[in-house]
Amino acid sequence: FGDQLYSELLVSHANAVPRKVNFLSAYAFGTQRIFGYEGGQYIAAVPEGYTPRPQLQTRYLDLFIRRADAFASDPANFTAAPDPNRLPEAVYIVSAAAEMEPIVMQTFPQFLPRLQAVRAKTSAMLSENDRKNMSDREKMRSAGTRSFDERIAELEKADSEGRLKDSMLLSMLTFQFKSDEQFERFEPWLDKVADAEARPSMVNYFWFLRSKLAIKEKRLDDARVHAAKVPEVEHQAVLWFEIAEIQLADINDAANAYTTLRDVGALARKAEDSVAKARVLLGLANLYEKLNHSFAISELSDAVGVINKVKEADLETRYVLRFIKVQDFGMGASFSTPGYDLETTFRTLSKTDYSLPLSNAKSIADNYYRTLAVIAIAKNCIDRPKKKTK
Repeated sequence: FGDQLYSELLVSHANAVPRKVNFLSAYAFGTQRIFGYEGGQYIAAVPEGYTPRPQLQTRYLDLFIRRADAFASDPANFTAAPDPNRLPEAVYIVSAAAEMEPIVMQTFPQFLPRLQAVRAKTSAMLSENDRKNMSDREKMRSAGTRSFDERIAELEKADSEGRLKDSMLLSMLTFQFKSDEQFERFEPWLDKVADAEARPSMVNYFWFLRSKLAIKEKRLDDARVHAAKVPEVEHQAVLWFEIAEIQLADINDAANAYTTLRDVGALARKAEDSVAKARVLLGLANLYEKLNHSFAISELSDAVGVINKVKEADLETRYVLRFIKVQDFGMGASFSTPGYDLETTFRTLSKTDYSLPLSNAKSIADNYYRTLAVIAIAKNCIDRPKKKTK
């Protein structure tokens, strides 16, 4: 399905500017980011087992080169002003082509003459300021490959010289911490964040990341301690649910899963009615279904009660977001929350018993969400194996 959709996108972008075409590069090449100047701004995880698609790569390269050549061949584009909040189009073309070239040389040599020609043509459109922007961006990207020790050394030097910036400290939170010892070494630096509004968010995200690492290493006691320091209900619940999933996978630890889910429930019920609270209760219902159907229905009923009190709820999103901004730098992160959405929850809870989930679905005040819930339940009836007639 993804390949089919991608093929349609290539067709729909047949006349798009190269920058927009470039957003399609990651899927074909199986990379976390797109090519070029904006590569660090849009990052996604590559699914496990995903393999790049050579046939789609060929189609993408042909489309990108054609659109870039068409842009550079139009004299009007030499003096055209860039779109608001964007750099000139040539910046996106040249930076992307530079990253593509090694791949093309090795795997798709048939495209090399065209790619080099279009890169040269668009390079002539760059101003000195454009080249400086590209150089600065490349330096930032190169800095991202430095080791933890190198980064800490840079912070220490900047601090001693009086030029430590919040952006440098926030950038550290984008680093892939490899051990709890690294977290311990960085923790004191959070006290040096000058922006009073950004500091709590950075601290909360620090403990979120530290708990995630403990969960990955199955240090569940540490994970619980760190998770408790994340005040946002929905973000803390993400951590608790991951802990519960590990406990549920171990038959000897299943009893502790009850305790974990009970703690999540207590956390949620202390919070004010909100979309986040409703989504946490839906997540609880999903996990309780693996342990106790009655408990799951109870959480579902509470979730519906909250949904009916909240206006303009977004109950279809399957991730939570965090965005932190300081004076000259910002970062965003999203975390998957499978089972938080209304449709998945109603379908899961109605696989063996549709009457109680259906009763809850009918009590949802919002017409749209009520319809989604009922259809999710009905789908289980449709998908149920039919008995063969004698």
